[in-house]
Amino acid sequence: ELELKKKKEEEGVIIDAIKQRNINIERKKGGELSLADLEPCHPAALHKPVHLDSQSGELVFPVLFLYPEFVETDFIEEFRETETLAAHIEVMFGEGCERPPWDQEARYTPASICVYLETADQKLAQIPQDTTLLSALQTPGFQLKTGTPNFLVFVKDSKSHANFLQRHNV
Repeated sequence: ELELKKKKEEEGVIIDAIKQRNINIERKKGGELSLADLEPCHPAALHKPVHLDSQSGELVFPVLFLYPEFVETDFIEEFRETETLAAHIEVMFGEGCERPPWDQEARYTPASICVYLETADQKLAQIPQDTTLLSALQTPGFQLKTGTPNFLVFVKDSKSHANFLQRHNV
């Protein structure tokens, strides 16, 4: 019973942190926001749901970077709300990094990449790389689904990028 009470308290602290930061969350059942609304549906994220760092008090999210051109995904287990997209992009695509097998032409580089979030009404919001995760999650019209932000990543002005923008009437 004590353990259940502690778990409920922790859940309340996370929910309060999300509300204080004005992050819009899609409700699964309507009503009050609960951790069930933040339950990841990506298999890799199931054991790493959104949580608070006990030292810093920062929200930490599982995050997906999606590469529609190659139908590939990168899963970031722990992306802190204060970290920028650029910090993670640099680790994945910066100079001297091992290229992913699907990018042997090395087209995906920090300078060539553009990043988007899809809003609740299916529109695209371009997110500058120097944006923190928290700022991205506060993008007007964005609604977080299943507790896992999905960023769409393209090479600027590539054919795939142009086709994607055209399909979304941008």
